[in-house]
Amino acid sequence: MLLIKVICSTYLVCLMNYVYGYYTLKFLGIRNFDSTIFEKISVGIFALGSFSLLINFFNPINPFVNNSFLIIFVILLFFQFKSKSLTNRILINILFVSLLSLLLIAFAKFQEDFPWYSLPYISLVNFEKISFGISNVQFRFGHISILQYSSSALPNFLINNEFISLPNVIIFSSFSLLILNELILNKDSKKTPDLYFYLFFLSIFIFTKFTRFSEYGNDVPAHVLVFFTIYNFIKFQNVKNETYKKSIFKKILLFSTIAVLQKIQYLFIILLPIYLIIKNKNIIYKNLLIITCCIFISSTWLIKNFINT
Repeated sequence: MLLIKVICSTYLVCLMNYVYGYYTLKFLGIRNFDSTIFEKISVGIFALGSFSLLINFFNPINPFVNNSFLIIFVILLFFQFKSKSLTNRILINILFVSLLSLLLIAFAKFQEDFPWYSLPYISLVNFEKISFGISNVQFRFGHISILQYSSSALPNFLINNEFISLPNVIIFSSFSLLILNELILNKDSKKTPDLYFYLFFLSIFIFTKFTRFSEYGNDVPAHVLVFFTIYNFIKFQNVKNETYKKSIFKKILLFSTIAVLQKIQYLFIILLPIYLIIKNKNIIYKNLLIITCCIFISSTWLIKNFINT
């Protein structure tokens, strides 16, 4: 009975983030048929984190807020089923992500630093608004990652508090499956040698380095987001279709922003979209919505850090 509960809760978290990611990408003008399961789940996780961050300026992320997120998810899920955009293949892929996530949790001593500052901050967010000077209690509270807000949004009347650490694992699991799919099943990836070799050597690195998952904690999602941004940057250089290039640029901008919000030390990754903007200034006018959203969320996150310190 416990195993069924764990599997169902993990699947529900993955599906919830997928649905939020689907509609977030749609709002930002990124074509969903060009997006992978990893992209939708990752964007969904950080969309929930961004909503929680904004709400936390005025209110704790309490059960009412979290259950509201769940109700909105059910409504959005209904529309996805109605439009037939949520196919059996997608549901099966989400199941694979869930099972791989469970395997990681089962065979790893997960996140040794999680009880030190991540869990206390999530608990603080669930009970209090953003607090002035809270970093005096624990200095890491002054630059906490956006993923802690994503975790704080999960507990509701269907998902227990025990599953708040799932977003970290889900990002890695979905990215691992993306790499395997591109290397083994996607024959088109071999047509772009530099992209294929990048993924090949990247797979060697992550499957040897990050199998010791407990050593890295919040670093794993940040690494994954940086790797994926570089992957899209390489792809951008090799694509000729202008519509597709526009979609890839949006991904570069979005995922580089998320990587910085996850770990401020990866600020350098912002140089990639800046380089593309300098090279072609017309990109700004074609992507005003997503640029505005990224600047707004980044500014909000910086204000939160300033208040905390």
